[in-house]
Amino acid sequence: MEENRHKNPEKNDETTVLDEQSSHENEEKMNHEIDTESEILAHTEVPSIGQTETKSVGQNGDSMDVGHLSRKESAKDQKKIKSGKVIFKWVNNIVTTILILLFIGVAALVISTKISDGEPQAFGYQIKTVLSGSMEPGIKTGSIIFVKTGGDMTRFKENDIITFMQKDDKLVTHRVTEVIQNGDQVMYRTKGDNNEEEDLEPVQSSNVVAVYTGITIPYVGYVADFASSKIGILSLVILPGVFLLLYSVFSIWKTIRLIERQMKGKQDNSTEASLPK
Repeated sequence: MEENRHKNPEKNDETTVLDEQSSHENEEKMNHEIDTESEILAHTEVPSIGQTETKSVGQNGDSMDVGHLSRKESAKDQKKIKSGKVIFKWVNNIVTTILILLFIGVAALVISTKISDGEPQAFGYQIKTVLSGSMEPGIKTGSIIFVKTGGDMTRFKENDIITFMQKDDKLVTHRVTEVIQNGDQVMYRTKGDNNEEEDLEPVQSSNVVAVYTGITIPYVGYVADFASSKIGILSLVILPGVFLLLYSVFSIWKTIRLIERQMKGKQDNSTEASLPK
């Protein structure tokens, strides 16, 4: 045994070197694996305590974050709610504005009618209601027309449309078909555009009240007549006025409540900020 050990010293030295190289390679491999695992852990999100990471598999096998989808859907719902509130606010403002304008218009019409003894005026023109269809299709039944009063009542010519007073104190608006001059007197033959024959009697210039300006608004005359009645004043002036008053009180109360909540929220935040942590 001793003789063999002394005969192959080089072989023993080679075995020792190989063992050391193998050991060194294994150690480097283990260190490399540890470094790789550390990098993977560093790039992996670890859920914190109290949180659970929930994932589901889609139709294509892809992993989907359910929590992320839930937050996305919640954001969409909040956006829809916000959009609905904005639309409701716009509609509310538009309806309120229309009601206010309608109330002001009807009130002005009624007041003007009462002040002018049944002859409402606007911008220097008298407003007349057409109750018959004798001037259709140009002037519809139920329309209001704007006429200009005053001036020389002998100035009118053929095809002018005048408003005149008949013997029974009824106002009529017809077209002039002929001007008759008899000395200093001037008379007009008139006819409705929708009538087949001229009016029976000529109109004296002294009975002419106004001249038609060409401005007409269809069907508003029905509303004007109704607004001039007692029931119309009650339903178109008094009741809307009460409604607008109550709505204004409610809006003021709602605004005050909102301001109080905002101030209370600021106070609570200030108190929490002043508390020691």
